[in-house]
Amino acid sequence: MLTIVEEEIIACNKLLDEVINQRNKTEKANKDFRDIQAEVENKRQFSRELLKKEQIISRQKQSLEERTQRLREKHKQRMAEAEKKYTALQAEYEQILEERKEIEKKAADEKTIYNETLTKCADLVQAWNKEKSEIESEYKAMKDRIEGYHQEIRLTLEVQKIHL
Repeated sequence: MLTIVEEEIIACNKLLDEVINQRNKTEKANKDFRDIQAEVENKRQFSRELLKKEQIISRQKQSLEERTQRLREKHKQRMAEAEKKYTALQAEYEQILEERKEIEKKAADEKTIYNETLTKCADLVQAWNKEKSEIESEYKAMKDRIEGYHQEIRLTLEVQKIHL
């Protein structure tokens, strides 16, 4: 009977070893399961954070796209205004150039008239000087003749005084 009890104890020990072994495996499996659950939870948390970041980035992107669109429209508007101003300035510049050409032409015409007037004045002064010189010569000649007549008259009067 002792052998049966010994066999039963050995069988119980084997069974106990097997139960301990199974319990260790179960604990290890539970630990692995908890680790996997923690890892899954970490990944879910990471996924939620990524989703939040993605939403934030998406909103930022949308905001930047709207701002970029507004800036593009503002730039187009400014370019259109600048083009209008440029066109107006170009037209004004061309008008000023035309006016300048007209003024330069008038100035050239007036300079020509001025030069012609100077030439005529110089010719008139030269003619006047020539005529003045001729008149002075004639005046001197007449004066000399009158002086000669005066001398003749004096001589004649002196001669008549002497004869009287």
